[in-house]
Amino acid sequence: MNARFSIIAIAGLLSAAWCAHAQPALVDQLFERHVRVKSAVGPHALHLLYQRKADPQAEPSSCYRRYTVEKAWLGEERLHGAHRCVAFFDDALYVFRQESYSVYRTPDWQAEFVFRHEGRRAESEWESLQWPLSWPPSAACVVGGELWLFGVERPGAVSRMAAARIRTGTQGEGAGVPAELGESLKIAERASAICTLPRESDVLVFWQQDAGPEGPNELWQATFDGATWTTAERVPLPYERSDYAAVIHEGQVWVLCKPRGQRVKAEAMLMASTFADGRWSRPTPVPDVLDPRLDWTLDIDAASFGGTLFLFRACKNRVVAHRWVDGKWHGPEVLFALSPWPTYLFWWLVLNVLVSVALLPLLTWTALRARRRPRLVVSAFGSEVPMASWARRVAAQMVDALTMLLLCSGVAQWLGLTGEGQGAEGEHFLLLVALYSATFFAYFVIGEATSGQSLGKWLLHISVVGRDGGRPPLLSVVLRNLLRPWPFLVPAAYLVGSLVLLITPTSQRLGDLLARTFVVDLPAPEEPAQDHA
Repeated sequence: MNARFSIIAIAGLLSAAWCAHAQPALVDQLFERHVRVKSAVGPHALHLLYQRKADPQAEPSSCYRRYTVEKAWLGEERLHGAHRCVAFFDDALYVFRQESYSVYRTPDWQAEFVFRHEGRRAESEWESLQWPLSWPPSAACVVGGELWLFGVERPGAVSRMAAARIRTGTQGEGAGVPAELGESLKIAERASAICTLPRESDVLVFWQQDAGPEGPNELWQATFDGATWTTAERVPLPYERSDYAAVIHEGQVWVLCKPRGQRVKAEAMLMASTFADGRWSRPTPVPDVLDPRLDWTLDIDAASFGGTLFLFRACKNRVVAHRWVDGKWHGPEVLFALSPWPTYLFWWLVLNVLVSVALLPLLTWTALRARRRPRLVVSAFGSEVPMASWARRVAAQMVDALTMLLLCSGVAQWLGLTGEGQGAEGEHFLLLVALYSATFFAYFVIGEATSGQSLGKWLLHISVVGRDGGRPPLLSVVLRNLLRPWPFLVPAAYLVGSLVLLITPTSQRLGDLLARTFVVDLPAPEEPAQDHA
């Protein structure tokens, strides 16, 4: 029965692990991934925002970097809240969210940006404002000295493409406040992924019409001149369901797309089409996109800056750029990368759980057999005491684990390693692992070397003794704790230790066997003699 249950459980966990590997959305819920990459072009810099998606229940945040031809990509700044679209207007960067937007101004965009985490004062601050309209902004662009914004409003059963504008700060009273612009355009109910391409006096608007979770999401376009819309037209794409990006580069309209929810592979490439002479060109593949480290492309965006067409890809733990320069593609170039340690840790924990499930039936059978065996008695503390039972040792370890969690959290907070975003960086992750491991090791070594007991052992009335029954020497304490199951080996290592402890007649785990130590019950306190005189 136990063997059958073990096989079924292992098969289930292997299936879950395969699904997690095959479906990026499942893995995204476990650790951070780059998503929602959006770009905006200013006169001196290319501005890039992207999100790091982690726990779905956590508050999302955006990351901001900018690129200049002279200094390439400058350092990262974390912004509060998740962005929907971004634009550079009136010498300021506008970041729009669901119900608010932020404006960032600095006197010199060509100057090196000074970040707060470097311990110096920032050159300017983000100004947050409430979004006053009934529909959320989804795309923004600059047309004729004004910032035009587009979004989908649903005043009932009908969906409409709505527009608004923000004028420069020198236009008088009410300047800088979004105001409705022109008429709205009736569109499909499931419209999403709006993209705008500004021209001299109008704007070309793209959007997707989604037919449902399994249906196609067609790409449509229409032109808006600030008052009226042209008739919407469908844009041909090579995939029924796709993610796309649109950009105007050197006077030519580009649309780039990839299959949604699939790996980028030889039969499902990242494709590019251009519009010329009133017709769309045949889609051609973007070269050098089949790197297995970049195959999960979760989002794309495009921008034209400094004579170069940039195609940005959010590829799980990397943000990548392909460049179209002088009539050919270059790249891919990894711009920013997250630490791989969370991924390694995830698969290590999956393996740990699989081993634990396989060991559980054997541990249960061994524990039942060990109950019938009398406990060995040794000389310690001036009397004969039995070896500590497995149950007491497990209970003591649980107390110590809780104590260690509180202690390590306090030390990490005292050292400033628990701030927002710290755990996601590779150096902070390794630093936290080193801190927890050192604190874990020191906790047991100090306690057992001085008194033979940790807090858990003291509460459960058990103690570590040497082979002569006395206090163990420091070397023995160090050796037995070097083979202690470390926090990142839980639970498999504890099951292995329990198996060895239950099998050996002296109830020793591997660390005890190496250090020649024992864990015994403390003798019962002697009752004071009564005076019968």
